[in-house]
Amino acid sequence: MKTIVKHDKLINKKDSLKKHFSERHITIETITSKEQNNCIFNLCDCNLLSDLLWPSTVLIIFFVIRKQLKKIIDNIGDRIKNGDKIKFGTDGIEISQELNSQEVNKKAEKEFEEFVENQEKETNIKKIIPKEEYIPKYIEIERKIFEVLLKNLYPDYRILSNRRLQGYEYDFIIETEEKREHDFILEVKYFPNKFNKNSLKDIGIKLDLMAQVYKNTAKRKVKPILFIILKSETKMESESSEVFNYVNTPFKDKNRIKVVVINQNDIESLNRVSIIDILDY
Repeated sequence: MKTIVKHDKLINKKDSLKKHFSERHITIETITSKEQNNCIFNLCDCNLLSDLLWPSTVLIIFFVIRKQLKKIIDNIGDRIKNGDKIKFGTDGIEISQELNSQEVNKKAEKEFEEFVENQEKETNIKKIIPKEEYIPKYIEIERKIFEVLLKNLYPDYRILSNRRLQGYEYDFIIETEEKREHDFILEVKYFPNKFNKNSLKDIGIKLDLMAQVYKNTAKRKVKPILFIILKSETKMESESSEVFNYVNTPFKDKNRIKVVVINQNDIESLNRVSIIDILDY
């Protein structure tokens, strides 16, 4: 940077004949200062270079990860088309839709219809619980399970209940920290009477499909868990291991789905140790 300062002076003098005349003197001073941003030997304008460096870096990064960004954008677009809500927050991007109270009731009605279909295959069932009794009880059971999971797992795990993902309705999604290898999806089935063992295979196949959908959408490994809730008076005729085998019959991996059989009155007695034991399989 150069600064030029001019001094203009007018001086009055007398000649040898005592006549007055004036002289004008102009003085020029040049001041040169160096800025910290000046490049060596002044070969470049570093301010300009600094302005160009950041957008250039962004363009390079965008070029490198453009395929991954396209996949993410396409995935979000597909979720929006399917009616899923996109939520941005401190926990990141949440690609799921939380069911409202009416949708929760409709989901409970579907559960009742499946339950009736299951019971109709059992010839020993004489009386089926009415719809007006089944639906409130099913919703209450889900609420109790949610409260137990939240109480014992939060904040190490994030508990999501009644979520829709790509058209599938999930009873519970248990998200883990990034350092852990996988999340969990938990499906609840309420059987106030006996249940048809063969129907457990269909339940297992559907739960496995939901696990694959979650894995492809969330880009996270996932383990499916089936909670079979029995009424207080209902006796378990088969061993839990036998029920587990029925659920996992369709799969090569016979440990594909974790099965938990529990009485509805014992839900609130679950503690952190027992829940972690369920998740650790």
